[in-house]
Amino acid sequence: MKVTFTGHFKDVTRQVAAPVSLDDAAPQKFAKLIGDLEKPDLPKVDQIKTAELIAPSDIKFDPSDMMGRFDIKSYKLENSVEQVERLGEGDPYPGVKISAGDLKAPQILSAKRVSAAAIQNLQPKAEIASLINKTGLQEGVDPQLALAVARAESAFNPRAISTDGHASKGLFQLLDSTGQHLHSKLDMDGHYDPFNAKLNTTLGVNYLKYLHDIFATPTTLPNNMTTNPGSNGIDVEKFAVAAFNAGEGRVASAQERAKKIGKNPADYKAVEPFLPDSTQEYVTRVLSYKAGYEAEG
Repeated sequence: MKVTFTGHFKDVTRQVAAPVSLDDAAPQKFAKLIGDLEKPDLPKVDQIKTAELIAPSDIKFDPSDMMGRFDIKSYKLENSVEQVERLGEGDPYPGVKISAGDLKAPQILSAKRVSAAAIQNLQPKAEIASLINKTGLQEGVDPQLALAVARAESAFNPRAISTDGHASKGLFQLLDSTGQHLHSKLDMDGHYDPFNAKLNTTLGVNYLKYLHDIFATPTTLPNNMTTNPGSNGIDVEKFAVAAFNAGEGRVASAQERAKKIGKNPADYKAVEPFLPDSTQEYVTRVLSYKAGYEAEG
């Protein structure tokens, strides 16, 4: 559409600024004006049909005809003072910024007091408990100790897989290399299946027995280190549990380090500071579980 203005600018301005009168003939006048304009590419419009003017109060909406569409491209929570940016490896939402003011403490819906004894005496399913007890008696390992190790390792879950990067598996969380070595050493039938509860228990209890034996008598390990026997049955047990968690080589190394500074390598308390913090905590936890099972009788 092309509109050409001629004449002085002030005259054009005055005409444009003039008030418009919307009388009854306004739609028809507007239609004639549009029809008279030059339209090089379109035929002239002789008549334009206009809709009746509707007062706003007469407009009605049908809710079923209403739709909404949202196009949200990003999420961002900001704080003008301090922001916490979550950019951890593997984060599904990298770059999301969470402000301290937007973090709220969870609302407590209910609470119940649970005694330490109730937690300590947590029992596995009957069939798992029976399996571990039976295997412990057969292999000459204290069943309560075996139960405590299984609880600390997998919470009695035969399908458990560790998320620490080692992918330990089963009730006793054996490494595949350890499980397969024991499976071959014991000349067991069938293939190695870490999720077979009976097989994993047999291998786990035998591994616990092996560790107990090498810290009960001086034993030369494949790395040419020699274990120091515990000074009593309790120390032997603690060294065995520590080795179940950290490996016999690391425990023997801790004994050697204690010995070099004049400490008794047969005394677990003297060796404990040279073990990883996680192993120290593991030994305490296992023996606590064991004490709970013994108290239960």
